[in-house]
Amino acid sequence: MIYNINRYLYQRRMKNKMNLKKYFAELFGTFVLVFVGTATAIETGDPLFTALAFGLVVVAMAYSIGSISGAHLNPAVSFGLALSKRITWKDFAFYALFQVIGAFLASLVVALVLGTTQTLGGNEVQAALNGDLWLALLVEVIVATVFIFVILSVTSKEENARVAGFVIALTLAVLILASFNLSNAGLNPARSLAPALLQGGTALTQVWVFILGPLVGAFLGSTLFKALNK
Repeated sequence: MIYNINRYLYQRRMKNKMNLKKYFAELFGTFVLVFVGTATAIETGDPLFTALAFGLVVVAMAYSIGSISGAHLNPAVSFGLALSKRITWKDFAFYALFQVIGAFLASLVVALVLGTTQTLGGNEVQAALNGDLWLALLVEVIVATVFIFVILSVTSKEENARVAGFVIALTLAVLILASFNLSNAGLNPARSLAPALLQGGTALTQVWVFILGPLVGAFLGSTLFKALNK
């Protein structure tokens, strides 16, 4: 009896330790993604360089922390995986929390480096959409749907393991290029929320678009994946 209790407690400790590793890996990975991606966007203002920056970080994180946490780096990705029962809802909650913390820390560092909170890469609806938030929401839903569908599809087969990181990163880069001059390429609630909180202004008043859109897209992407893979 005592042996069984000790064994159970040991297994609980090990499980909690592994969970903490996963969550902190997501914090670190999201920190790198937001720091590199938003810094590039601020410095260059160029869609191609921004897309490459975000895409290359995804590749780096996929092959460095992927074996620890899966390298989601995005609450919408974690939401899609939870809907598809690839992670638990508890993991989703902690993943999202630590991703937001990582993104916020990255935005703080960017603010410290720039010496201002006025320009931190917060997402804002672009002139091409004439400030129409509903059109921006539609764009965010579409690109997030495609992104989550690709992630679920490419990671559903073991033979794709070696190339999954590259496929996902390339997809992200292409979707950023497609939506950069429309919705400003949110795709990631943590990446959008963190700079908006510090930057304020239009980025903060419009942030709901960049939170709701990717989450709805995650739902639609996971639904489409299930429908096509029954």
